[in-house]
Amino acid sequence: MQPSEPQDMQALFARHGFVPSPACPERFLRAHRHLVYFILRAFESAPDTPAGLLAAVTEWHRRYDELADAQPREQVFEFNDGKRRLRLACQPGCNHCCTTPVSLIAPEAASIAAYLHTNLNPEQTAALAARIGEHRRARESDPHGPVMCPLNVDGNCIVYAVRPLNCRKWHSFDEPACRRGFLANDRTALIPRGAVRADASGLIWQSAVAAFSALGLTVRELELIPTLEIALHAEHIAARVLADEAVFAAAHRASPDA
Repeated sequence: MQPSEPQDMQALFARHGFVPSPACPERFLRAHRHLVYFILRAFESAPDTPAGLLAAVTEWHRRYDELADAQPREQVFEFNDGKRRLRLACQPGCNHCCTTPVSLIAPEAASIAAYLHTNLNPEQTAALAARIGEHRRARESDPHGPVMCPLNVDGNCIVYAVRPLNCRKWHSFDEPACRRGFLANDRTALIPRGAVRADASGLIWQSAVAAFSALGLTVRELELIPTLEIALHAEHIAARVLADEAVFAAAHRASPDA
């Protein structure tokens, strides 16, 4: 039996002018509506404030984490040479995927900025700025090679609690395949991923885009590294994102057609 809709759902949608996308497949429409509802409801815990914006981002990410955590940690995958039962390989210190470019949207950037300003001391902030510079120079030298994310220190992400959805959604049931795919840049490496974890991320991403759009916010994708450079030096980022200022305009991800 499908869960009933919350009594205040329609009123909440009406306040923010949310209308489900007609492109959303019927089988996903209920889940889409519920996800948007929970994000908007979190925002209304402190409406029109930076705290409300950050609460909405936290709720968005929490919904994906709960879904991912509920999936089995062992799954059977079919390969050319037969079936194999594999165990989820991701664990602390495993950071092969942290060498690939990541995109995010401005509400996530505001959450990361708030976390950095709260949790890093001046020495740590300076060290992060230095790593960002090193990352930029390495990318300029080798645009397609593996370059470790400047947020990764000693194998661990220093903003793990507020990492973007595009980091959260990556997972693998084969660590050596990740090593080949990311570190050796082997484009033929097949990295087995659980279907629910992988496929649900698209629905959750689109639901968040719909929710933040209903709040009047720009949801154009940003490149993580230039976003971090801005986040380290700009002030009151959450308030500026909430006001839909173009604080991250310099970090807009280039269009595939550009």
